[in-house]
Amino acid sequence: SPDHIRDFFGSRYRSASMVVAVAGPIDHADVVDRVENCFSARAVGAVPSGRKAPAQAPRAVAGEERDVEQVHVVIGAVGVSRHDPDREALDVVAHVLGGGPSSRLFQTIREERGLSYSTFASSSCYSDAGIFSAYAATNAETAAEVVELMEAELDALVERGITADERDIAVGYLTGAYAMGFEGTGSRVERLGGQLTSYGEIRPIADQLARWRAVSLDDTARVIARVLAGQRVRCAVGPVDGRALFGS
Repeated sequence: SPDHIRDFFGSRYRSASMVVAVAGPIDHADVVDRVENCFSARAVGAVPSGRKAPAQAPRAVAGEERDVEQVHVVIGAVGVSRHDPDREALDVVAHVLGGGPSSRLFQTIREERGLSYSTFASSSCYSDAGIFSAYAATNAETAAEVVELMEAELDALVERGITADERDIAVGYLTGAYAMGFEGTGSRVERLGGQLTSYGEIRPIADQLARWRAVSLDDTARVIARVLAGQRVRCAVGPVDGRALFGS
């Protein structure tokens, strides 16, 4: 209800929990004056997080049958937080697995077999936890084969890791895309606000680029063992029985 929204806003949007970021042709002193005028009446104090980082995900299968054309499959695991020293290594692993046309999922499932138009992997990092996931959408008739291929690629990462060439391609993409992403003021202001909210400081762009470039094969092997060698969560939405699809 509207009261729920007002209560949430009043309890969460407090002075010590807010960041105001601005980018563009501005005068700093003028911006500070405007912010003080607009937000000085906000309630003081920080917001207790009330959050607890999850433990390792148990073996779980979830499915929802829907009368849609394709089956959407996700296989994932508990990842790392944005403060974890292995965050950049997991970024590299995610790109090798499903970060673009050269990735393993793209080549195996789409290019070689033509079973899916959309397949990718991603690593999402939050303040206290993270998610690593592999995704594919396919027809009901080929869903079981796609799941088998996804599982095989994840197992291959655990057993053999990634190659030096794959690491170099991933690092080149991550650093290049990151730097090019700041050509607009919108992306710059998002970065400023996100950095202050997440870390309490503004990290230089060069620092983030250096973190990716410093990732070694040992780093990727370590984070693969942490994230993917344990239990995985399997989910499916579409015109199939999810439990039957995953064999449980």
